[in-house]
Amino acid sequence: VVYFEDPFFKGIHAAQEGELPFPTGPVPPMGELPLSVRAMPTAPRASGLSERDFEARMGLTEPGGNAPIDHGPAQGQRRGRAAFLADDQRQFEMDFGRQADLEVGAPTENDVARVLDAMSDLESLEAEIAGSAPHVGEAGEKFQLG
Repeated sequence: VVYFEDPFFKGIHAAQEGELPFPTGPVPPMGELPLSVRAMPTAPRASGLSERDFEARMGLTEPGGNAPIDHGPAQGQRRGRAAFLADDQRQFEMDFGRQADLEVGAPTENDVARVLDAMSDLESLEAEIAGSAPHVGEAGEKFQLG
């Protein structure tokens, strides 16, 4: 995560006063805060980002409003950086929707033992989560080992 390139983070960091993580001085009670601060809703916003917010966080546009997008020479660099960051993020994502096959050219006995040990550990973890007894013998059958 490259949080220090996030425009939202930069804005918060630039506005921060005092030593992190706490501001200097006493925090006033709610009655002494300006009316604009007291009138703000305390409920959290919706979790989803609009497309414009996403583009602003990726550095493609400025946040908020319907400001026109500047197609200057720096725009191509920003789009390239945003594409690179998005591709980098996809590298961290894993697809758990389907089971992947293990492909090893010429497995040695050590490879087989390590796979069986890992599968046994995973089945034990799965059994702990499910609250049932582990079925350790299924690991070799799944990968046709041993």
